[in-house]
Amino acid sequence: MPALALCSPELALSTATVAALAPPPEKEEAMNQEAEDRGLAEVVLERLEKERLPRAIDLKDKVDAGARLDDMDIAFLERVFADTQDLKPMVERHPEYHALAARLMELYEHITAKALENEKAG
Repeated sequence: MPALALCSPELALSTATVAALAPPPEKEEAMNQEAEDRGLAEVVLERLEKERLPRAIDLKDKVDAGARLDDMDIAFLERVFADTQDLKPMVERHPEYHALAARLMELYEHITAKALENEKAG
């Protein structure tokens, strides 16, 4: 194999040496996935803290007081449920998020169940 000289003969590397030093494709994919998951988790947790959780708590208080959900409330819940489906694979890869995800789902389940009860009551 031909050598690739990098500035000096002491740094001559063959393509075989470079290939041997590179992480295997599976490991590189896993490293990329991990970095992508970290970035996604950061964004999702920030959105949860600043937007989603305060709105969910407001909705819980609203339905617990016997009120009905309006169209904007329902649209919000639909977005949350769609995002939840999109995030499932990441949550499944990271057990550290399982408890948080379960508690959030319990909260949203409470909101929807109570909202349905309020609708039926008129």
